[in-house]
Amino acid sequence: MSIIEYIKQNKLPVIGGVIAVFVLQTTYLNQFMGLSMGSLIGMVSVFGILLVLFTLVTVQVLNYYTPQKNKYAFALIESLVIACIHVLLARYIVIHNFDFSVTQIYNFSLLLPHQLTMSFLIIATISMFSLRGNKHVQKTQVEIREMNATEILREAELNKLQQQLQPHFLFNSLNSINALIIISPDEAREMIQKLSDFLRTTLKRADEQWVEFKHELDYLQLYLDIEKIRFGHRLEIKTIVDPNTLEQKIPTLLLQPIIENAIKFGLYGTTQNVIIEFNAKVESNMMVMTIRNPFDNEMLPQKGTGFGLTGIKRRLYLLYARNDLLETNANENVFTTILKTPLKND
Repeated sequence: MSIIEYIKQNKLPVIGGVIAVFVLQTTYLNQFMGLSMGSLIGMVSVFGILLVLFTLVTVQVLNYYTPQKNKYAFALIESLVIACIHVLLARYIVIHNFDFSVTQIYNFSLLLPHQLTMSFLIIATISMFSLRGNKHVQKTQVEIREMNATEILREAELNKLQQQLQPHFLFNSLNSINALIIISPDEAREMIQKLSDFLRTTLKRADEQWVEFKHELDYLQLYLDIEKIRFGHRLEIKTIVDPNTLEQKIPTLLLQPIIENAIKFGLYGTTQNVIIEFNAKVESNMMVMTIRNPFDNEMLPQKGTGFGLTGIKRRLYLLYARNDLLETNANENVFTTILKTPLKND
């Protein structure tokens, strides 16, 4: 902390200290030397101006160089050296620029211990405040750097999670297209077009953190159109969406991995029709989205990339610092996923 910043933050104590020093110096000089008021003010001004200058020098030295060990001892020694230089220079200027009698010069010499002590105390006190201020500033800067580093890492992880596309979905889609090219070229072309639209939207939203729920539903529909071509009549999606949710904002690309997880578990190992239920509503200042899908405990799919619900849960924690926003439970061959996001007020 510079002396200017210290003065700005402690105006009244500094002004009071300056007045006290001025009165004390004037009283002592008048008592020991019997000078006129003009001479007294002149001498006190010389001492005061030099004191300010040397104090600035002391503080600047501490700002640019402070040893890691024994820094307070260093500041005290520095203050003592600067105080000695200040007093000797001020006395030299006063003696050579004011007319004194022999008695007055003798009395003036008796003030040396007092002047040296006062100069040292003032410079040392301000030096201690400066050191303490520097320590506080350094601590604050370290905390800011740590916060910035943490935020950068958080953003990097969020971007990685947000942009991660399930490889097996893309591979399965391409395999389905490959099969359809032979038996149904029209459906293959349609699937290619929808996959292109889906991937284009994914890339377009790569830099977006939040999106209105209605746009997220549009993106989800692109994904479902592809899956319906793959699975045909076997896949049915029942959707109930509260109109109050449409304008709310949620993290972008959040729903697709959850629906994909529901389809993977619901359709794996069965040739029967499968119904996936998706409900969305606003409840207790929360967006609440519920996904239900059938599953068979005896016919679990093989492990995939490990992203899925784990990645969604991690994203929610990074965004909201909460671990209770994603819940799953299985009951009577029905797997339920409940996703909650706090309402976002812009």
